[in-house]
Amino acid sequence: MSLILRFVCLAGFAFLAGAMAAEPVVGQKNKQFTEEALDVSAGTSVDFKNDDDVTHNIAVRDPNGANRPGIVQSPGTETRVAFTLLGDHDVRCLIHPKMKMKVRVN
Repeated sequence: MSLILRFVCLAGFAFLAGAMAAEPVVGQKNKQFTEEALDVSAGTSVDFKNDDDVTHNIAVRDPNGANRPGIVQSPGTETRVAFTLLGDHDVRCLIHPKMKMKVRVN
């Protein structure tokens, strides 16, 4: 294989790996989020993965005070939530009130 072809292949794999790693994942286990806080850029989506054996509910309060409707999440499922507004977003499980975290968008 020529040197140029090898370089093109490696560059392509590096690009794909970077694109695939761009979305953060927050797990839910033992009725807790795996992160207390997460910093992301505006427009980033976060995947919430229910690794628990109970149902959760992802609810977001945006920096402007607006509440997004809660998303019911069965065990073993993932839910993607987009964060576009700058500032601190409060994320909670409406079923388990002690489950909370903050997503900071900058």
